[in-house]
Amino acid sequence: MKGHEDRLTQREVDTLCGLYMDCALDTLEEAELEYALRRGGYDSETARETLAVMEASRSSAPTAAKHRKAPGRKARLWLALTGTAACVAALIAAGSMLSSPSETEYTAYINGQRLTGDDARELVESRMERSKQFEAQMARLIEETDHKIKRLKSNTL
Repeated sequence: MKGHEDRLTQREVDTLCGLYMDCALDTLEEAELEYALRRGGYDSETARETLAVMEASRSSAPTAAKHRKAPGRKARLWLALTGTAACVAALIAAGSMLSSPSETEYTAYINGQRLTGDDARELVESRMERSKQFEAQMARLIEETDHKIKRLKSNTL
């Protein structure tokens, strides 16, 4: 985006609003767009709709979250986290019901097909490893996002 001293044209603002609605802007660009819409005196139907969506997404976000993530990314993240949590819960429940690892029997379903024995065990172990990798990646992304938010806050103060 242009610097704060350069004024965007209405066409540029409308284009950025369209990109926002398509979830094509990163968090910093979204914040800059919101700043421009609120302070720049832009008045178009697209600008008003974009501000309304920004407000609605902020009001529906958890109170601890300061920045809105794009809906597509958020939905995929939520789906992945709930799937991971369900797998972990199922494994913990199965493990607590069995007295020793030698008696553990694995059952997994892939596309409606039931797997048992070694195939199921290998599948569960590989999914657990992928879940651990995913959690580590999410922790890194959250840390990077927090750093960007702090940098954005320090630049706007």
